[in-house]
Amino acid sequence: MSATAVFLLFFIAFISFSDHSSLTGAAVQNIAFMTAGSQFSAGVREIPGVEQYTIELTQTVKNGQIMVTENPAIAFTQPFYSKFTISSDNAARMGTVQLFLKLEDQVLLTKGISQGDLRVVHNGKEIEMKLTKSEGRYLYYTVTAPSIGDFVIGKAAPVIIVPALVPEPAVVPDVPLAEEVVEAEPEA
Repeated sequence: MSATAVFLLFFIAFISFSDHSSLTGAAVQNIAFMTAGSQFSAGVREIPGVEQYTIELTQTVKNGQIMVTENPAIAFTQPFYSKFTISSDNAARMGTVQLFLKLEDQVLLTKGISQGDLRVVHNGKEIEMKLTKSEGRYLYYTVTAPSIGDFVIGKAAPVIIVPALVPEPAVVPDVPLAEEVVEAEPEA
């Protein structure tokens, strides 16, 4: 068998075994080799609202995978656009994650989420979102997270304002002050 035929068979087998299209709501990206400091970018069609992500690699990665999957098990009590997890078999080598979101305004409203209430939560903590543009029926945001993990695009939790307790002035009872007793000097 020629070297070309062997390569072609190897390539077809590799594609067949690494095809994860049967997974619903998941995107798997293979990394053959990338050096520390590189940025890995990939598009995402499987997760509602996520158009693309970029991950900074803190260490060299050989034969690694990055997986983006829908994750309905993430605890979040408010209405949401999507819940997903970004994971890797080389998690310790993954650094900052930048998400590029494309959210349909009408879908947000249907889910009861206004643009002002929209938030991204990473591993249970709200992270900053930056509206990059509004075009037609879509809103585009950029979000930066410190690491891979669980993400929720959803409605902000209501803020409960507890009035500050103002201490009442202390009541001092009317007690007469003790009179100073001056002893008289004995008369001589």
